[in-house]
Amino acid sequence: MKLRQAQASATYLLPDPGELDQRIVIRRRVDVPADDFGVTPTYPEQIRTWAKKAQPGAAAYQGSVQIENRVTHYFTI
Repeated sequence: MKLRQAQASATYLLPDPGELDQRIVIRRRVDVPADDFGVTPTYPEQIRTWAKKAQPGAAAYQGSVQIENRVTHYFTI
């Protein structure tokens, strides 16, 4: 019996050895109430891991600027 992938766009390849060359921290931000009726960010959980950093192309960056949610880097973990 031949195995086939369930997703049509499953073209993800695992990174090569040595390709994850940047150390990053992934944090979960939680805003807690402050004394001045504002909020103070806290980071109760964080994960340190290796990643590959890549910059988006000009079209992806320009599209993200137009919706005011800028994409500056892609990370593969």
